[in-house]
Amino acid sequence: MLEELDRIQIFHRHSNLNTPSHSNLFSIRPYFHSPYSHSWINSGDAMGRKDPALPEWQLFRWLFIISAVWNFAGAIPGLFDSAGMFAQEFGRGLTDPVLIAVYRGAWGTAFLYGFGFLMAAYNPIRHTGIVLMGGIGKALFALNLLYMLLNGWTSSFAILVVLGDALFVAAFVAYFLRLKKLGEAIL
Repeated sequence: MLEELDRIQIFHRHSNLNTPSHSNLFSIRPYFHSPYSHSWINSGDAMGRKDPALPEWQLFRWLFIISAVWNFAGAIPGLFDSAGMFAQEFGRGLTDPVLIAVYRGAWGTAFLYGFGFLMAAYNPIRHTGIVLMGGIGKALFALNLLYMLLNGWTSSFAILVVLGDALFVAAFVAYFLRLKKLGEAIL
């Protein structure tokens, strides 16, 4: 019986730690506990920001995880076999060491953005700048690759890359529209 009473008192003491009180001027409302909650981002902060752990953000989390996998799927072979990836994408060999280094560098950028998309998956509200830059990069790359495809400079493999990046850009636009509807700042 005393053990149960001790457990209740301990629970009661700890459960009041995050509730508003007159002695805690920084506590506005009860804090939402989630692995994504931070002091500046919860369902009841002074700025009215939403907790990214809420179900409405789960779809965007998956979008950013899939975006990261998409980037890694291209970047890893592009980093380790730049000439082979170039041959697959453009249907011709790449032998100039300077151009191989430049092409490998482009894949290095895609690899880093993969990690950026993972950061956005962790907190879709905080890392909007990464999504904006990644989305612009995907849009410009897809447009450039489409131009090269229409001029016959690439293999048919480029169609897959153009369509994939175009789908991600469209999904990122939907993400930004949702942020705007919720009153969140994009940057």
